[in-house]
Amino acid sequence: SSSSSSSDVKPSNSNSDESYAMLVFPADRQFHTKKAKKLLNTKDVRFASSNDVAMLTNGIQSGGVPPFGDMFGLQVFVATSLLDHETIVFNAGDRCFSLAITTNDYKDLVNPIVADFLKD
Repeated sequence: SSSSSSSDVKPSNSNSDESYAMLVFPADRQFHTKKAKKLLNTKDVRFASSNDVAMLTNGIQSGGVPPFGDMFGLQVFVATSLLDHETIVFNAGDRCFSLAITTNDYKDLVNPIVADFLKD
């Protein structure tokens, strides 16, 4: 099994054109900024602020957001390498509670876009 990390990122092409997306990847990895920009077709990518995360998720703290971005109107991108694991473990709306789910069930529930956007 693998612990997953879901990062709400804020891609933007200009100050007036901001949107959010969710990148889901193994907790021991980092996303590659250049690959994320290309994937999201944007000039800039940055982490959403704690305030932005709370606003997007009806008050869930950063680090506690489950990797179900579709629940929050976010497009979900999952790292190809996360799908190599039989199960994934993630925070369940609170940093103190975790859940495990089979990777196949996760894919069926979320239907994420699978892509390579991690640092080597």
